[in-house]
Amino acid sequence: MQDKLQQCAKAFSKLLDIQYKIIVGRKGELVEILLAFDITEFVHLAGLHKLTDNEFFRTASRKKVFEHILNGKISYETAAKSEEFELVSERINCLEYLEDMLDSNDIIFKYNSKQNIFSLIQADYLMESKHDSQSVYIFIDKVKNSNLHFCRSFFPKGDKDYTVGQTKYTLLYKEKINTANGTIEIQYNKLHKKL
Repeated sequence: MQDKLQQCAKAFSKLLDIQYKIIVGRKGELVEILLAFDITEFVHLAGLHKLTDNEFFRTASRKKVFEHILNGKISYETAAKSEEFELVSERINCLEYLEDMLDSNDIIFKYNSKQNIFSLIQADYLMESKHDSQSVYIFIDKVKNSNLHFCRSFFPKGDKDYTVGQTKYTLLYKEKINTANGTIEIQYNKLHKKL
């Protein structure tokens, strides 16, 4: 049986050749989000940076951690030995399904961190999606000096509702672009025109 953490890494590696072009609107204003992925984001999305009692997770580069998980040198069992593992186990259980969540046409909010002053998350947008009937938050932020966005944070909804007080956008258009072979799949189109 394949290791759960390795399954997550393999699922995430498939996203490295994918971009999502998302157009949302509110009160006549259109916003375009071009979402891309990088291997250095995996560690944070899986929450492995929180396992501070594991020296490898604490000191190795994010790229190296990802590669070690992908080739089976680091396992779910290794992560589970951490005293802080309970903080991240739900993230890992959901992370394998990130692509499915992004493929669904769920709710997108303009994220205002001032509405959640208890949180350190800085992001431009918040997507609320579902996995096994559980709400999951995907925080999206802009890459510095780029027109691309990335997944800043990801975790299942707990006691706190991060959507309270946030401005809700209407999804108008979404396409999934495979940058390796150039194929484009239109997943949602309420603009009724070719973009």
